[in-house]
Formats: sequence, C-alpha cells, structure tokens
Amino acid sequence: MKNTARGWLFDRDAREEIDRAIAECKRDHGSSPTGKPSVIRRTFVRNDGSEFEATAVFVNDDDGWWDEYARVHGWPEYTLARIQELCGEKEPDPAHSPPRGSTTVLVADNAQWVRDPIAGLLRQAGYETLTAADGRDAVAVFEEHAKEIEAVLLDCHLPGGPGDEIFEELRRIRPNIPVIMMSGFAEEDSIGRFLGMGVVGFLKKPFGPLTLFQAVKNALDQPAA
Repeated sequence: MKNTARGWLFDRDAREEIDRAIAECKRDHGSSPTGKPSVIRRTFVRNDGSEFEATAVFVNDDDGWWDEYARVHGWPEYTLARIQELCGEKEPDPAHSPPRGSTTVLVADNAQWVRDPIAGLLRQAGYETLTAADGRDAVAVFEEHAKEIEAVLLDCHLPGGPGDEIFEELRRIRPNIPVIMMSGFAEEDSIGRFLGMGVVGFLKKPFGPLTLFQAVKNALDQPAA
C-alpha cells in the first residue's frame, strides 16, 4: 500500500506531548484517538558532520483528529524544510529536483524509524513511495508494482533474506531496476561486492536528506541496461 502516515518532528522528546494529546482526547470525547502514534528518537547529521537527536512522531490519522490537534498546538510537521532547518542544509539545487510526474521509489528496511523518515522525505521532495519491512515483502511489493517502481532503496540486512539475494530477486523480475543499498555498518568488502553485482549506489546510515536525494537522482539518471 502507499504510505500515507502523517508525521511531526520535534527537537526534543515528544512522549509527554503525545500523552497530553491522548488525555485531552479522552477528556473531550470519552475515548482515545484513532491511530496509535509511533514515537521514534533518531540521529540526524549536519553538513559539518556533527550529530543531534530529534524525535519523529508518525500516526495513521484516519479521521483527522491528530492532524487537527497538531495544527492547534503548533506541532512542527515532518517536512523537507523542517529537516533542512535542523540539519542546517540549504534548499536542493533545482537540478537535483525529482522529475515531474509520478516517480515511485520502493524503500525496504525492517526498522520503522529508518523506513518511515526516508519515505517521508522522498514524498516531501515530490516522489511517490512504497515500503517493505522484510525481504519477502520487498520482493512481493516490487513484483506487484514492477512497472511503476523506478528505483529501490534496499537495506543490506533485511529479515527474510540477505541483501544480495533480495537484490538478485528484484533483478530477476526487472533486470534494469536501479538499486541503492543501505547499511549502518562500514562493510567495505560488502560495498565492493554489491557494486560489482550492479548496485548503483551505497548509503551509509545515518545520512542527511540531500545525500538521499542525490543518491536517488543518480540512480534514476543511470542509463537503462
């Protein structure tokens, strides 16, 4: 399914904010709001290489209650501009903008705190996204949407199959699909092996939004095999 979760980003711990929101909903409506928030503390990297912690909140807001609460209380949305503000990054060069129209990227990572932010940033930049949480799901989603997916971001260590096997499965379905591998480990040997297999790029986690956008643009600019 398309990823439609709403998100907000705090430069502080947001758990107290979430507790206050739920308490207010119970007080005013007699029940908890629909959609259970996912609160994720993660590290961002500034242009100068320094790191800082921020808290991302995601929720599938079916009836709009969370969206309205966030608007009234001034929650900062999880947008590209907000990420760039926190990271001290400038707006992307127009030459790095995604092509107009529907460009779909599959994001496959078992960690929600990695998968959702990456998908959210890509949507803010104008891409469509599909997501998968393990290797079998990645292959199934890709097989179903092979004609519309134009690039894949694939974690090296997905449950349900190692990254090289999943990569080969994707290439079996569509031989010219550009795939970018991701990992939180250096793995110099693995990087060389994947690049030798035909992977078009490798992202070392954590990475900033401009690094992400440039990697996806480079992948999309690859000539068809």
